[in-house]
Amino acid sequence: MTITAPRLTMQTPAHNSLRGELRSIAPSTRSNTPRQYWAGLAWQLGSAAFWESAASAVEAPASFKLGGSLLEELGVCLLGGFGVPFELGNAAFEQLRAEGVFADSGRWTPEQVEELLLVPLSVRGRQRRYRFPRQRAARIVAGIDHLRDNEAPADDVELRDWLTRIVGVGPKTASWVVRNNRSSDQVAIIDIHIARAGTVAGVFDPDWVLPRDYLEFENAFLQWAAHAGLRAAMLDACIWSRMARSERDAHDILGVRNYSETLLPVWDVRDTQTEPSKLSISV
Repeated sequence: MTITAPRLTMQTPAHNSLRGELRSIAPSTRSNTPRQYWAGLAWQLGSAAFWESAASAVEAPASFKLGGSLLEELGVCLLGGFGVPFELGNAAFEQLRAEGVFADSGRWTPEQVEELLLVPLSVRGRQRRYRFPRQRAARIVAGIDHLRDNEAPADDVELRDWLTRIVGVGPKTASWVVRNNRSSDQVAIIDIHIARAGTVAGVFDPDWVLPRDYLEFENAFLQWAAHAGLRAAMLDACIWSRMARSERDAHDILGVRNYSETLLPVWDVRDTQTEPSKLSISV
């Protein structure tokens, strides 16, 4: 069952030991204001320390790669992402790869790729149809042309920014490609799951909005990982897998009944005298 209980918000400085460490985040190039957040303790659902403890207990994978080349990584990330379950996007990628779409010598039109994406896909023994065949076909062909006609930068951040020149590729998708292809800790994949978790942990400002404030989110996330002594890629992967895996887990950790509710930090450094926010705890 799920019990709704007050989140432990301390009322006086005497109890700050329960908040853990107070940390500061240097402002990014887009902001002049530093942020502070309490790390909390590992047993406090939704705190920064909670996620740090979880990430430190996970064995790092040998590789984050989903594709065998930069182009394949771009393809699998374009086919996944918003609105497409991972297994469906991966099945679509395998189908296109089998047809030679990502081969060096391939010359494809958006119409040809769309036709391949219209073929039903087998996912866990069921026939499924890909959700955005025309849109993603156009983006894949644009990506193929971009990688074929230009040399990819060696620097990870420059590569991320270079990939965003492709029509339909935003900073999240580009960061996903770079993290996977290069196991990079220089960029962060800020999707809705990471944004929600980081907001509740107090690392992100509740007023930040994706994609407008992507670089603000990324700057704070990378410093969070550095404060914890963790690889950014591992912290990201741990949070994403837990939040995306189970809607109930995500609701319990965030402390909301549905995702439209305001997300409040576990420890709010701005006002320690307000009423405790609510946190759902699974038992």
